[in-house]
Amino acid sequence: GVTSDSSATQYKGSVTNCCKSINWVQEEVCYYLSTLGTPTQKYFADPSDRTKCVVHQTEDTAATGFYATPPAVVCALGKVTSPADSAGVECVEEIGVSTKLYDSLDDCCKTNVSWDVDSCKYESMGTDAPGSGDYYIDWAIEQCVQDCNIEATGSSCNGIAKSWQTTYGSEETCCKQISWVNRRDCLYYQTR
Repeated sequence: GVTSDSSATQYKGSVTNCCKSINWVQEEVCYYLSTLGTPTQKYFADPSDRTKCVVHQTEDTAATGFYATPPAVVCALGKVTSPADSAGVECVEEIGVSTKLYDSLDDCCKTNVSWDVDSCKYESMGTDAPGSGDYYIDWAIEQCVQDCNIEATGSSCNGIAKSWQTTYGSEETCCKQISWVNRRDCLYYQTR
């Protein structure tokens, strides 16, 4: 293009060089937005819910042609189908200049939700964390509850422990931590 600003730097058709000069926009983001080329197939924090990550990829991708190389991230119906360690993550085509991209779901969660990486990964994939089966103290009810996502009647499950909550291998060990609570009242027991 033509510019009347004599101080403007010209990059002789090289988008890559231009993007390298803009230090406030990630180079890959700049290149994609400048060329509207192939999505980066990288992960970023979901702008509508920053406790999970999404991937920059078209909603339906596949290798085309006889010798086509499959993309690193394959999506079908708007969700990742491959690689398996991020299956279910939402595929998003739109990114903006402030988007920060990461090579993996793990890197995205570690950077953006460092206080609860596991929950970020499971939430991003649209699944429930399996839980350890150990016990932790739910301080709101002052009882030991089991770290699991199964909420069956008669269960001691009360949800997945957060990464900052200490877990104990047995209900006995957990109950010893809240010794002021009567032993028969220590363990949470679902009655619904």
